[in-house]
Amino acid sequence: MDFSHEGRSCFWAVSEQFSPRSKGSARLRSSDPRASPIVEYNYLSDALDLEVLAEACRLGNGIVMEGSGTRDAVSRSWPVSAAHHSLRARDDGKTFVKNSTTC
Repeated sequence: MDFSHEGRSCFWAVSEQFSPRSKGSARLRSSDPRASPIVEYNYLSDALDLEVLAEACRLGNGIVMEGSGTRDAVSRSWPVSAAHHSLRARDDGKTFVKNSTTC
């Protein structure tokens, strides 16, 4: 990963959803206890989960990019090839959330 460059720093701000409505499933692959289960995560399968995370990213982005304690210290997204610092509308954040959601 492209972490900080000489004389520069970076940080992460993470939006988490503690009570998602999307539900996944797990089932046994076989009766062999060593076999890995079949897991279907179904992240963001409920539309409200996507709305909540997109709004959380929009709010966090606004705080970091426009907040009095950070607006003069933070200039852009990291890695430098990203542009999520410029997202302003919730709908713009949906694509970002869909492409960046991890567990």
